Amino acid sequence: MNTASRMESTGMRDMIQISQETSDLLIEAGKSSWIMPREEKVAAKGKGDLQTYWVAVGTSRSGSNSSGMNHSGSEASGSESCSKATSSIGEGVENQQDFAPMSAKTERLIRWNVNVLGNLLKQVQARRQEDGAVGDSKVVEDSLETCSEDNTVLEEVQETIHLPTYKGDISINPDSIELPDDVVHELHEYVAAVACMYRENAFHNFEHASHVTMSVVKLLSRIVAPDLQESINIDMASTLHDHTYGITSDPLTQFACVFSALIHDVDHRGVPNTQLIKENLTLAAAYKNKSVAEQNSVDLSWDILMDNSFKKPSRCHLQH
Repeated sequence: MNTASRMESTGMRDMIQISQETSDLLIEAGKSSWIMPREEKVAAKGKGDLQTYWVAVGTSRSGSNSSGMNHSGSEASGSESCSKATSSIGEGVENQQDFAPMSAKTERLIRWNVNVLGNLLKQVQARRQEDGAVGDSKVVEDSLETCSEDNTVLEEVQETIHLPTYKGDISINPDSIELPDDVVHELHEYVAAVACMYRENAFHNFEHASHVTMSVVKLLSRIVAPDLQESINIDMASTLHDHTYGITSDPLTQFACVFSALIHDVDHRGVPNTQLIKENLTLAAAYKNKSVAEQNSVDLSWDILMDNSFKKPSRCHLQH
């Protein structure tokens, strides 16, 4: 505790300081290239002057990091790389350089997320076909007049979201709908790009985001949904719809929930917002010291989605 206290009080911003003991363990693990002796020694009460070390792994990186990348610079297993996965994404998305190949686990998680989102898109299409709708472009166009690209994410938050009224069960089987190849391709490209934006943190990484997504899918499946069977009448189905706030009757809302889970920790730095505000004043100032990591995740995810390769003009679309 004495040593840790002295190390904490003599630390430097954006630097990781470790003890001699930790340094020895890294050397034994073959990671001697990770450490750099500190020039001046640290004075610890009752222990004298101690030699400590800085951890210097690879090159500094201000943007995102591949969830399948080793910080030592060695390549992870897997055939696809983040640079390949984001090759179709334009100049608007920054910090895509120096990505190492994805791990096989990351590739599997990408495919799983694409499958989940794809199935929800089929349900959205089934609902639209049931309603005879061709899209909601007019709603989006009207919303553009009240949206400002200069606003922060929190400034665009709505206290109340009005979900669609109950319209009855969907008679069209979503499994009968085939998504166009270009839709599946773009969905895969987007999820892969999001995976690359996750850093290799011990916890807030792409695997964690996928676990949260799995939990959201499970929770949505456990909400009581209206089902027009012979044993239930329309009035009862409508009542059940109200008790679930309309969530399970609206596949677009379900898609939004799952999508939010997928992107919720994009570019997370592995530290809480209080520490992030201390260490990254520029990023904190951009979000007015409020929910810095969360707002950054939404903005970066939206920047990818707004790339020309996905042909979407404004962040306001996500709200509808």
